[in-house]
Amino acid sequence: MAVRSFETRYVRNRPVVVVALDARITRQSDRTVLASRYITREASIRRNDMSMTVEGYNLAVTQVVGDLIVFSRETLSPLAPPPT
Repeated sequence: MAVRSFETRYVRNRPVVVVALDARITRQSDRTVLASRYITREASIRRNDMSMTVEGYNLAVTQVVGDLIVFSRETLSPLAPPPT
């Protein structure tokens, strides 16, 4: 996984938190990439102050991690051995 963005941008003079990453699932034995996905989330901030910015980062990171979990499950579920 590589973090591509972890920043506050200003869009039309309004702060927006952007969190983005490149996620890859690789087979450990030979490092073959099984799947990859670019995941990004944005959170608009109502006011340009520290507490609101922290809340924006918390929201965007939580959403990115949720997307990463979904991506992992979608990719790995078909590869899992059948239940015994």
